[in-house]
Amino acid sequence: MFNNISKHYPPFLELIPFCCLIFAWFYAIGQYPHLPASIPTHFGFDGSADAWSDKGFLSVYLLPLITTVVYIMDFSINIAIMNSKDPRKFVNLPIDKNAIVDEKTIEVIRTNTARFMYIINLLVTGFLTYINYGAIQAGLGSTKGINSFLSIFFIAALLIITILFTVKIMKLQKEALAKK
Repeated sequence: MFNNISKHYPPFLELIPFCCLIFAWFYAIGQYPHLPASIPTHFGFDGSADAWSDKGFLSVYLLPLITTVVYIMDFSINIAIMNSKDPRKFVNLPIDKNAIVDEKTIEVIRTNTARFMYIINLLVTGFLTYINYGAIQAGLGSTKGINSFLSIFFIAALLIITILFTVKIMKLQKEALAKK
């Protein structure tokens, strides 16, 4: 499994979102006894808490649970992309994917897709971990909410990475068609 990852990016990079996930769980578990009876569960655009819930399993552990599900899904999809014997089934281009017969181009697209999926997993896992941390900090009274700048950063990064990936894949597609 890790040999296939190393063809596309250094496998140790997977430790970053995994550590975010572990931190989210350990922080929630460690701070649970210290949380008050009511904790923030939603934040407004300015980052301040605007909805509160009673302290309970779901109100405290829902974000780490969602983070876990997202991490596992993204990682599993990425592993499937990297391990596929036929990478064309994961190529989603606006043209007939079989029109690109150049194996080198397909492998470049696969590598770019694997890197894109990794970055998406990193950003989403990091963002959800940050929201979890911010919610607990707000619940403890250490802050009034989350930093709206960081929220905007994560969302903007997701959009920019998606646009850059799309442009790169379209460019590869055009180059492959020009070779034919």
